Amino acid sequence: MKKPFLILLPFLLIAGQGYAQHPKAIIRQSEQSIPRGEGNHSSRFVADCKGSVNNPSSDLQWRSIVNPAPIIHRSDKNALVKQLKEERMIHKLQLEKTKSTTSENSTLTPAPNIGRNFEGNSSNGFSPLDNSLAISNGGYIISVANTTIEYATMAGQVLYYNDLISFINDTEIEGVCDPVVIYDSGSDRFVFFCQVSPLNSTQSKLLIFFSKSNNPMDGWWYYKITGNPLNDGSAFDYPKLAVSNNELYITGNLYFDNGNFNQSVIYQINKIAGFAGQSLNWQYWHNISGGPFTLTPLQWGQQGNYGPGCYLVASSSSDNNIIWFYDLTDDMTGSPTLVYHPVNVTPYKVAPNALQKGTDVKLNTNDCRMLSGFYLNGTAHFVFNSEFSDGYCGINYHRLEVANLSDQSMVFGLAGSDYSYPSVASFANETNDKSVMIGFLKSSSTTFPSIRIVNCDNDFNWSGSTEVKAGNGYVHYSGDP
Repeated sequence: MKKPFLILLPFLLIAGQGYAQHPKAIIRQSEQSIPRGEGNHSSRFVADCKGSVNNPSSDLQWRSIVNPAPIIHRSDKNALVKQLKEERMIHKLQLEKTKSTTSENSTLTPAPNIGRNFEGNSSNGFSPLDNSLAISNGGYIISVANTTIEYATMAGQVLYYNDLISFINDTEIEGVCDPVVIYDSGSDRFVFFCQVSPLNSTQSKLLIFFSKSNNPMDGWWYYKITGNPLNDGSAFDYPKLAVSNNELYITGNLYFDNGNFNQSVIYQINKIAGFAGQSLNWQYWHNISGGPFTLTPLQWGQQGNYGPGCYLVASSSSDNNIIWFYDLTDDMTGSPTLVYHPVNVTPYKVAPNALQKGTDVKLNTNDCRMLSGFYLNGTAHFVFNSEFSDGYCGINYHRLEVANLSDQSMVFGLAGSDYSYPSVASFANETNDKSVMIGFLKSSSTTFPSIRIVNCDNDFNWSGSTEVKAGNGYVHYSGDP
């Protein structure tokens, strides 16, 4: 199924042409926000630039066809999550026999309109798709889909397409996955990431690419960092990326070679050197207080960056009423600490897998791990999926005020349908406007998986959702749990 670029166009709509730096908010030391511990950072390391990647030639009409090779992103509570999903699926299937027509729990702010659209980077048969997309101020679009990379213009003209192995052109690399691309609007550059062997600690590597200019056709600086930083037989998986004024943050989960979850880690990296092709100073954080799973660093939500340091959030993979909020207080050049603040929120629950039209195969909705977020003007915005009602999955959206750690949230959904895998972006021209757009996947027993988008305005009023791309078939592989 082709995926449209439009789903992330809110990133473009809020991007101005100036460069702004935004300081971090100060967390007030109230009774509910007393620091509850920190994490440990390593000594500092230096990563030499491995050279230049200069977009090796490719046939723009060529598309790779490969056999599916699923890589499962496991939960830290995999057995419990699987049990809960199976139990709740029984109730859900009973309701399916008697379900009636319902409507989304919107408050009817105007629904998004579909504007420009064109065919995007195609699925290559791997599961999960692991797609990511970034758009620059200059209108360059980079999209990645597990093992492929594509550059395009806002008019839909494809400038470059290749498989990642050919793109990287490193004889030591035989296979990669989990690509992520972000745009650093403060530096007007792209950062691209993929990883090697998330299931093998002896081969696990983080591959990091910094664009040489604001045009990805000008090439990239290439770096390679260990994915087994603790040297304890564990490998890096499930990457998340963000930038601040001076640094790049890469977070992920470490898994032992036997498949068991180890811990989450944070890589703190000097991005300025990366954009210049110089040696990188970096360190990692481990043994993080609270024992988070799938930490997500929060990038500034509009034009420019903030700092020093960075905010991060995590949710439980299973049922819970806590959000893990972290303040990485400073750059490496200062005296950074990693301060943990547990935040009580409305309880959330794991939803069973999604139903699909035309098949009994269930679409894996995964668990309640954190999926997407950003920070803007004192507010942390973030999303994940959880149960909406009666076993159906919905979009769990939060606004966390950093100054006092107060939280406002809602699960957006539709009884009889499953909404999952959300991504959130600011949709405003001013930093004090909290309006967002949230893209997500919808599936039901009467519809194929499709892409939709919904608006939540400054006053927390929700629109109805708008279909961006209808599905044309069901997903054959559903994964575990």
